[in-house]
Amino acid sequence: MQYEQDYIMRLIKQVIRALIGILLNKQTTLHYELPINRLQTNGDDILQKIVLLADKGSICEAENILIDEMESGAESSIHTGLLFYDHINNYDDEFLEKHNFSRDEIKQGILEISKLMGSYAMATAALSENYGED
Repeated sequence: MQYEQDYIMRLIKQVIRALIGILLNKQTTLHYELPINRLQTNGDDILQKIVLLADKGSICEAENILIDEMESGAESSIHTGLLFYDHINNYDDEFLEKHNFSRDEIKQGILEISKLMGSYAMATAALSENYGED
């Protein structure tokens, strides 16, 4: 079971990395730090807010804020969303379950973002329900 969880977490991370690469048109890492020597953008502020909420266990509330931001059409919201889902993907299943969230909901969030990016087919294929089973 632990192996399957680790595999799914790595798979999600790879899809997020690929989508960020497509979004930014370059190869990138998922390491993100809030800016210190420049003003924060609205996307930075939203990301900081939703990550703090999620870390406290309010993952659903944080995701709702993200969805509202994405529906407003903010340019940075797709990148913010991918970084958010990457962050919560690092939680173990026990933490997610305790706070009424699941790895499948992370996958669904990523798929919704991939639709906005026009990369739904790639993300769907990579996040198939089979998890690499024969």
